[in-house]
Amino acid sequence: MRNLFYIVPVLFIVLLASCRGDEQNKLIGTWEYISHSEPDTTKLYWQFYAGDALNLYRVGPNNELIGDTISYTYSIESSSLNIYSVSGSNGDLSGEYWVERLKGDEFKATKQKDANDLNVYERVELIRR
Repeated sequence: MRNLFYIVPVLFIVLLASCRGDEQNKLIGTWEYISHSEPDTTKLYWQFYAGDALNLYRVGPNNELIGDTISYTYSIESSSLNIYSVSGSNGDLSGEYWVERLKGDEFKATKQKDANDLNVYERVELIRR
């Protein structure tokens, strides 16, 4: 009976931890950036790959690629998303983000840290495509 007293809380903790899910698997895929300031003439897409690759690209009204694809790497753990600039790319997206919501087709995060202190507290909202 005493062993049961110790086993039940341990099983509960393990069960709770397994329900959390794998954040990276939730993130993998193509997401559309929701802009709250620009007109909806072009769309910016974030494409997360298994591993650590992240590509950003912009598509015009006729589904043509506009400009170059920008490459980053990323890591995600719990509610922290880190995006790293790849050599030769524009690093304005780089930084540490606090993940507020990553569920279903919604992803919301706020930039907490940036190497250059640019765009700190910038809110990012994406929807899955």
